[in-house]
Amino acid sequence: MGFGNEPARTFAPRVGELSIEDIKSKITIPDLWAKFGYQGDPTKRGLLISPFRAERTPSFDITEQGTRFKDWGSAEIGGDIFDFYQRAAGCSKADAIRDLKAMCGDPGIQS
Repeated sequence: MGFGNEPARTFAPRVGELSIEDIKSKITIPDLWAKFGYQGDPTKRGLLISPFRAERTPSFDITEQGTRFKDWGSAEIGGDIFDFYQRAAGCSKADAIRDLKAMCGDPGIQS
């Protein structure tokens, strides 16, 4: 319940002008896969060779919606677009959020 008789409000975390959910709705893991030039077609169903570790047998999975990933060959590798970008770019979570906001054309990004 909110204050007084107001209904409780839910808020998406906001980053600049775009919320985290806005960014997630605009960018998919296949978009990032192409940006980093990884081999294989992430839009087709089936496992891929992990871009984050050496392997011979494909173990990398991306959901049909392209919003989450899991490397079945490693217990620590998986997550959403921010986790994928952070791992691919070798950057912090804050830098991943900033960079993905910029990819979405967020007017709140300062150069």
